[in-house]
Amino acid sequence: MKDKIIVKICSYGDKFSNTHLVNVFNKNLLLQNWWQGLLFFLHYSFYQGRRDTISIKVENAAMQVLNKYIKGVNENELLHLKKDKFHNLREDLKQVIGKGKIGRGRDIQMIISILDFVCNLEEKNLTKHSLNKIKDDRIEDHYNELQEIISIGPKITSLYFRDLICLYSLEKHLSKEDLVFCQPIDTWLRKVVYKIGIISDIKMKDLNVREKIVEACLRLNVSPIKFNQGAWYVGYYSFDIVLENLDKI
Repeated sequence: MKDKIIVKICSYGDKFSNTHLVNVFNKNLLLQNWWQGLLFFLHYSFYQGRRDTISIKVENAAMQVLNKYIKGVNENELLHLKKDKFHNLREDLKQVIGKGKIGRGRDIQMIISILDFVCNLEEKNLTKHSLNKIKDDRIEDHYNELQEIISIGPKITSLYFRDLICLYSLEKHLSKEDLVFCQPIDTWLRKVVYKIGIISDIKMKDLNVREKIVEACLRLNVSPIKFNQGAWYVGYYSFDIVLENLDKI
């Protein structure tokens, strides 16, 4: 029964991909435009272990300011902003993010740190940089590199990897060890894998949970990335899924 459930959950990974990736992001545009590549990473970076409703508000507030200063600028203009240490951008962010507003001061530090990281890239395109690292079998190096950015930890890095690899169909190029880096662990996913028996301890360390998921999926010759996406989808949309299948219960 567990094996059948794992396969079924993987099918919900396709629903996730269509809803949250394929119909949202243009993968060609991400490679052609550095700003679009940045937006893809920012889409994940605001989700810092707090309620999604709060993260969405922080993201919306930040994007209003970023659209004013960053959207549409070329590489030279971006570097010019960096020379001033993004002073005006930082001050405007302080007007909408932080104590007494929404989010926290560390959100601003994260945004500036991400922009600094992008400025140091040769082509200033984070999506292209990440894909090159993955294709060159340097996913672990890049995993550690991204976590040098303020507030970017294992969960956000793995979440970004998972969906980037899915969007560009790169999973077949990854080793078993690489796939472990593409397994973000959150409350929804932990509950699902515990309930279906992939893990026997709900408090198991994240790294061990990741490894167990990859092992279970590869044993069944199904995608660990699709399973991860599907498990989140099942957890997050569980009520909707039940309603859709009432006639089968």
